[in-house]
Amino acid sequence: MTRPRPTGRGAVAMPLTSTELLSLVKRQIEQVPIDRARELLVADPLVRLVDVREREETFDGFIRGASLIPRGSLELRIEAEVTADRDAILLLYCAAGNRSALAARDLAAMGYTRVRSMAGGFQAWKAAGYEVVRDEALTGTDLLRYSRHLLLPEVGESGQLRLLKAKVLLVGIGGLGCPAALYLAAAGVGTLGWSTRTWSTAATCSARSCSERGTWAAPRSRPPAAASSS
Repeated sequence: MTRPRPTGRGAVAMPLTSTELLSLVKRQIEQVPIDRARELLVADPLVRLVDVREREETFDGFIRGASLIPRGSLELRIEAEVTADRDAILLLYCAAGNRSALAARDLAAMGYTRVRSMAGGFQAWKAAGYEVVRDEALTGTDLLRYSRHLLLPEVGESGQLRLLKAKVLLVGIGGLGCPAALYLAAAGVGTLGWSTRTWSTAATCSARSCSERGTWAAPRSRPPAAASSS
């Protein structure tokens, strides 16, 4: 039973329970059913999809194309990482549709006029059998390892992901190739390869630093002089 609320000038609002607050907020915002949300994403590439769950929740998967911004920092990051256009269509989702409803209310208070919350959230999306992405986000280890990189607006999480998917072939493993490989690995380049016409071993000073940090692939053939034991 809903408690009566005092009305009129000077009336003091009664405190709300969490259930009452969510019910009130969901009546004030626009909620979109799962099937309608999918139709929007397919029909309009300009829809900005935002996942407001905590990062560890996204390790189980998320919806392709979503910006991963936890609810607690959404208002601070929405303009820089998603859009500052107050007329853009924003579709928010969380695990079950509660946090995204609260987030939609707050973005509306910031002036965003076309904010929608996905009813049922990721749980409903997954239960419906729609596509879920699991290998296109930074892991907890990645977030720690590249934390300084993520602070750079020119890199951010999307840039770091592109680096992790990148492949670089280095020609030569000598005085320039090995230091370059170390810097590229530190930057987060996912796959590094070496190509050289000369036989080189870990005894080479610069090559030693690389060999101690990775796996060396043996060349197809070894020059006769290098193979000699005399």
